[in-house]
Amino acid sequence: LAKLCAPLIPFITEHIYQGLRGEDDPISVHLSDWPAGEPTLRDEDLEVAMEVAREVSEAVRAMRAAADIKNRQPLRRVILVGEGEALGATTVLDDLIAEEANVKAVERKVSMEGFLERRVRPNMGALGPRYKGDANQAAEAIRNADPTMMLETLEREASLVLPGGWTVTKDDLMIDLVDRGEFRTSPVGDVTVVLEIELDEELLAEGLVREVVRRVQEMRKEMDLDLEERVVLTIALDDVGQGRLRQHLEHLKEEVRADDVSIGPSLASGAVGVERTWDIDGNQVVIGLTRNVAV
Repeated sequence: LAKLCAPLIPFITEHIYQGLRGEDDPISVHLSDWPAGEPTLRDEDLEVAMEVAREVSEAVRAMRAAADIKNRQPLRRVILVGEGEALGATTVLDDLIAEEANVKAVERKVSMEGFLERRVRPNMGALGPRYKGDANQAAEAIRNADPTMMLETLEREASLVLPGGWTVTKDDLMIDLVDRGEFRTSPVGDVTVVLEIELDEELLAEGLVREVVRRVQEMRKEMDLDLEERVVLTIALDDVGQGRLRQHLEHLKEEVRADDVSIGPSLASGAVGVERTWDIDGNQVVIGLTRNVAV
């Protein structure tokens, strides 16, 4: 271990080496041969799984950014869609993927069914030659029609007459596969990563607590508090936020080393060591932090 770490921490490893080396060993760890590898210990399946897990995590971060969802905000699940040995090998890394992606669960599917929906738009290249000057009116009829009804009808029949007397066929439509409202998708090699971005009350509460913890930790640093030094915390925010924080009160106290936490529409009376007003997702949150001198 000293030899492996020597390029990074030369002085500490030299001290360790000098306490362990024998008479026949080189005089310095930095004059020793590099440790030889053992090929039989290499787990190539795990290496492949780790590469997939890394790419999945990067894809999730990109989809979060596109949906304007912070990495600290927990989400319900990520679904890995596909087949093959690489995807199967990642099952041993589900906990790691869930932690990196900040999701409650990692699931696997073999089909994209339920994650995409079909959008229909007029194909002006087909409508123009047939309807000439009236092509725009035919296109508007397509835009106003129920896309599911049109597609289901054209699966059974060659053509469909829309209100206004416009006859359309499959050639008159351009069909796009797009993400369903609560999902975002991203291809990663042979795997498609599906992220469920819908936020329910439970997830929003957890996200708020994490944001508050981050702010309190910044204030602890500003007050130059020791890691285990206890504090008294007061938080003022709106009614919805109060309810969300109270769901995780014990967790909040543990994370910020608080012996007492007061949550209400305004800061509790009494001396406050540091008071700060924060903007958390567009909501004003006032936090007061005081050393607990009674401990």
